[in-house]
Amino acid sequence: MNTTQTIFVVFFAIFWGAVFSVQGRWKMFQPILSFPHIRHRFFFSFLLLDVVPILFFAWTFFRLTETPGETWLQISAGILPAFAIFAFYRLWMGIVECNPSYFYQSDDKQNPDLKNIEPTVQSLNLGHRFKIWNFLFSALYLAIAIAGPYLR
Repeated sequence: MNTTQTIFVVFFAIFWGAVFSVQGRWKMFQPILSFPHIRHRFFFSFLLLDVVPILFFAWTFFRLTETPGETWLQISAGILPAFAIFAFYRLWMGIVECNPSYFYQSDDKQNPDLKNIEPTVQSLNLGHRFKIWNFLFSALYLAIAIAGPYLR
Protein backbone atom coordinates (compact mmCIF):
# COMPACT_ATOMS: atom_id res chain seq x y z
CA MET A 1 0.00 0.00 0.00
CA ASN A 2 1.14 3.48 -0.70
CA THR A 3 0.85 6.32 1.81
CA THR A 4 -2.44 7.61 0.40
CA GLN A 5 -4.01 4.16 0.58
CA THR A 6 -2.82 3.69 4.15
CA ILE A 7 -4.30 7.00 5.27
CA PHE A 8 -7.57 6.18 3.52
CA VAL A 9 -7.76 2.72 5.11
CA VAL A 10 -7.18 4.03 8.63
CA PHE A 11 -9.72 6.81 8.40
CA PHE A 12 -12.32 4.67 6.62
CA ALA A 13 -12.02 2.09 9.41
CA ILE A 14 -12.34 4.71 12.14
CA PHE A 15 -15.37 6.33 10.52
CA TRP A 16 -17.06 2.99 9.76
CA GLY A 17 -16.52 1.91 13.35
CA ALA A 18 -18.00 5.14 14.66
CA VAL A 19 -21.14 4.67 12.58
CA PHE A 20 -21.52 1.06 13.67
CA SER A 21 -21.36 2.01 17.32
CA VAL A 22 -25.02 3.07 17.05
CA GLN A 23 -26.29 -0.08 15.34
CA GLY A 24 -27.48 -1.60 18.62
CA ARG A 25 -29.97 1.18 19.19
CA TRP A 26 -31.56 0.68 15.79
CA LYS A 27 -31.32 -3.14 15.77
CA MET A 28 -30.14 -2.86 12.16
CA PHE A 29 -28.97 -6.47 11.99
CA GLN A 30 -31.62 -8.21 14.08
CA PRO A 31 -31.38 -11.80 12.79
CA ILE A 32 -35.04 -12.73 13.34
CA LEU A 33 -35.85 -13.01 9.64
CA SER A 34 -39.26 -14.62 9.99
CA PHE A 35 -40.93 -11.19 10.39
CA PRO A 36 -41.22 -9.10 7.21
CA HIS A 37 -40.34 -5.75 8.77
CA ILE A 38 -37.25 -7.21 10.45
CA ARG A 39 -36.25 -9.00 7.25
CA HIS A 40 -36.62 -5.71 5.31
CA ARG A 41 -34.51 -3.84 7.86
CA PHE A 42 -31.86 -6.58 7.95
CA PHE A 43 -31.39 -6.77 4.17
CA PHE A 44 -31.55 -3.00 3.76
CA SER A 45 -28.92 -2.61 6.50
CA PHE A 46 -26.77 -5.34 4.98
CA LEU A 47 -26.89 -3.70 1.57
CA LEU A 48 -26.41 -0.09 2.65
CA LEU A 49 -24.05 -0.61 5.60
CA ASP A 50 -22.02 -3.68 4.54
CA VAL A 51 -22.08 -3.99 0.75
CA VAL A 52 -22.12 -0.33 -0.35
CA PRO A 53 -19.28 0.76 1.96
CA ILE A 54 -17.17 -2.17 0.75
CA LEU A 55 -17.86 -1.27 -2.88
CA PHE A 56 -17.03 2.36 -2.17
CA PHE A 57 -13.88 1.32 -0.31
CA ALA A 58 -12.81 -0.90 -3.21
CA TRP A 59 -13.51 1.77 -5.81
CA THR A 60 -11.55 4.37 -3.84
CA PHE A 61 -8.71 1.98 -3.10
CA PHE A 62 -8.46 1.10 -6.82
CA ARG A 63 -8.36 4.78 -7.70
CA LEU A 64 -5.41 5.20 -5.33
CA THR A 65 -3.32 2.42 -6.88
CA GLU A 66 -1.85 1.32 -10.19
CA THR A 67 -2.43 -2.46 -10.15
CA PRO A 68 -6.15 -3.32 -9.88
CA GLY A 69 -5.73 -7.13 -9.83
CA GLU A 70 -3.45 -7.21 -6.81
CA THR A 71 -5.48 -4.48 -5.14
CA TRP A 72 -8.67 -6.57 -5.40
CA LEU A 73 -6.96 -9.47 -3.61
CA GLN A 74 -5.58 -7.12 -0.96
CA ILE A 75 -8.99 -5.63 -0.34
CA SER A 76 -10.73 -9.01 -0.11
CA ALA A 77 -8.03 -10.53 2.06
CA GLY A 78 -8.13 -7.47 4.32
CA ILE A 79 -11.86 -6.86 4.60
CA LEU A 80 -13.22 -10.38 4.94
CA PRO A 81 -11.28 -11.24 8.12
CA ALA A 82 -12.60 -8.05 9.70
CA PHE A 83 -16.08 -9.61 9.65
CA ALA A 84 -14.92 -11.81 12.55
CA ILE A 85 -15.84 -9.01 14.95
CA PHE A 86 -19.50 -9.49 13.98
CA ALA A 87 -19.11 -13.24 14.62
CA PHE A 88 -17.80 -12.61 18.12
CA TYR A 89 -20.57 -10.07 18.79
CA ARG A 90 -23.30 -12.49 17.66
CA LEU A 91 -21.72 -15.32 19.63
CA TRP A 92 -21.70 -13.10 22.73
CA MET A 93 -25.38 -12.28 22.21
CA GLY A 94 -26.31 -15.94 21.70
CA ILE A 95 -24.53 -17.07 24.86
CA VAL A 96 -26.05 -14.26 26.94
CA GLU A 97 -29.52 -15.09 25.59
CA CYS A 98 -29.12 -18.76 26.55
CA ASN A 99 -28.55 -17.92 30.22
CA PRO A 100 -29.64 -14.28 30.71
CA SER A 101 -29.97 -14.41 34.50
CA TYR A 102 -26.26 -15.22 34.74
CA PHE A 103 -25.42 -11.88 33.13
CA TYR A 104 -28.38 -9.65 34.06
CA GLN A 105 -30.75 -9.42 37.00
CA SER A 106 -34.51 -9.65 36.60
CA ASP A 107 -36.72 -6.65 37.34
CA ASP A 108 -37.93 -8.09 40.65
CA LYS A 109 -34.43 -9.06 41.87
CA GLN A 110 -32.49 -6.02 40.70
CA ASN A 111 -30.49 -4.21 43.34
CA PRO A 112 -32.15 -0.84 44.09
CA ASP A 113 -28.83 0.95 43.49
CA LEU A 114 -28.88 -0.31 39.91
CA LYS A 115 -32.42 0.81 39.00
CA ASN A 116 -32.50 2.94 35.85
CA ILE A 117 -28.78 2.51 35.16
CA GLU A 118 -28.47 -1.24 34.53
CA PRO A 119 -30.58 -3.20 32.03
CA THR A 120 -32.55 -6.21 33.20
CA VAL A 121 -33.52 -9.48 31.57
CA GLN A 122 -36.96 -8.00 30.93
CA SER A 123 -35.79 -4.62 29.60
CA LEU A 124 -33.49 -6.38 27.13
CA ASN A 125 -36.20 -8.90 26.18
CA LEU A 126 -33.77 -11.79 26.51
CA GLY A 127 -36.40 -14.48 26.89
CA HIS A 128 -37.32 -14.72 23.21
CA ARG A 129 -37.32 -17.87 21.07
CA PHE A 130 -35.02 -16.60 18.30
CA LYS A 131 -31.67 -16.84 20.10
CA ILE A 132 -30.43 -19.63 17.80
CA TRP A 133 -30.19 -17.08 14.96
CA ASN A 134 -27.32 -15.34 16.73
CA PHE A 135 -25.33 -18.59 16.72
CA LEU A 136 -26.09 -19.21 13.05
CA PHE A 137 -25.09 -15.71 11.99
CA SER A 138 -22.00 -15.94 14.17
CA ALA A 139 -20.95 -19.07 12.28
CA LEU A 140 -21.67 -17.40 8.93
CA TYR A 141 -19.61 -14.30 9.77
CA LEU A 142 -16.78 -16.46 11.07
CA ALA A 143 -16.76 -18.56 7.88
CA ILE A 144 -16.53 -15.38 5.80
CA ALA A 145 -13.73 -14.05 8.00
CA ILE A 146 -11.72 -17.28 7.78
CA ALA A 147 -12.05 -17.37 3.98
CA GLY A 148 -10.42 -13.96 3.53
CA PRO A 149 -6.75 -14.83 4.10
CA TYR A 150 -7.01 -17.72 1.62
CA LEU A 151 -7.53 -15.22 -1.20
CA ARG A 152 -3.89 -14.12 -1.08
